[in-house]
Amino acid sequence: MNTDLRAVSSALQKIWIFGGNVYMILITKANTKMQFKEMETFGRAVLAEVYASYFPREWADYLVESGHTAVALEAQAADGYRHYRVEVDGALAGYFALHEQQDGVMILTHLYLRSDRRGQGLGRRVMDFVLQEAVAAGVPAIKLVVLRANKAAVSFYRRHGYEVEQEIVTLIGPGAELEDYVMRREVNSPNK
Repeated sequence: MNTDLRAVSSALQKIWIFGGNVYMILITKANTKMQFKEMETFGRAVLAEVYASYFPREWADYLVESGHTAVALEAQAADGYRHYRVEVDGALAGYFALHEQQDGVMILTHLYLRSDRRGQGLGRRVMDFVLQEAVAAGVPAIKLVVLRANKAAVSFYRRHGYEVEQEIVTLIGPGAELEDYVMRREVNSPNK
C-alpha cells in the first residue's frame, strides 16, 4: 500500500438537495488543534445523545474522554489516523476517522452525525467518501465496530455492504462492557 495515496481524495464537496432545500456538503481532513477542539465539543454532545438509550451517561463520557478529546484526536493523528470533518453549509454536522491496520485493512471509526442531519442522505455521502478513500489506498476491505443494540446503525452499515464478521465484548472503563459487532465490507464488492 502506498501511503502517499492518503491525500488523493482529501476533500469532497457536493451540492445536496433534500426536501426542496439546497445544501453544500464539505468533507475535509481535520488536522489543527482548533478543529480537534471543535470536534471534542461536538463529540461531547453527540455521543451522549447517540448512546442515551443504550447505557448510562457516564459510559458515554468515558468514551469521549478516552477517544474524542482534542488531545486524544491529536494522539490518534500521530498514530496515522486521518480525521475528517463533515460540514453542511459551513456548520459542523459530523466527523469520522480512517486508518489502516498492519494487514492493510482500512478501519472506519468515530462516525457520528448530528441528529438533525441523520436520515437525509448525509451518511450515504460519507460512506461513498470512505469507499473512495479505500479504493484510492488500494485496501482489500473496510472494518468498523458498532454497538449491537444500535439497530439503526447496524442496518445503515448493512445497506452499505457491511456484514457482521464477529461479535465482541468491548471493555470500557471500570466494569463497563459493550456488546459490539465487528463489521466488514470488501472494497471490490458492489454497494448493496
